[in-house]
Amino acid sequence: MLRTKEEWHNLIKECPYATKELSDDQSIHISFLETTPSEQSIRNLGNFENTIDSYQLSGREVYLFFGQNTHKSNLQRHLSKLGVSATLRNWRTVQKLEMMLKEREG
Repeated sequence: MLRTKEEWHNLIKECPYATKELSDDQSIHISFLETTPSEQSIRNLGNFENTIDSYQLSGREVYLFFGQNTHKSNLQRHLSKLGVSATLRNWRTVQKLEMMLKEREG
């Protein structure tokens, strides 16, 4: 699930959730997809009906907002319906990797 530095910078800028105003139980993650899911896979995903957690699909990334502890959520399991290999990273890890990229750029 490789991304170029430009893709990485853009995926951080395009996060649809407020990243600085999270409570202790809330978190943001990004699921990095190996490929862009097909339209059929996206239709198979359907709607995730939950007032606590949400997601937004954007190309090869899925932004996830957990309004509760991630272990209590069915959201990750729901996303497996996309049928695409993926790896999940929490927002803190994404930000640390962004800082490392900027340091390398000088």
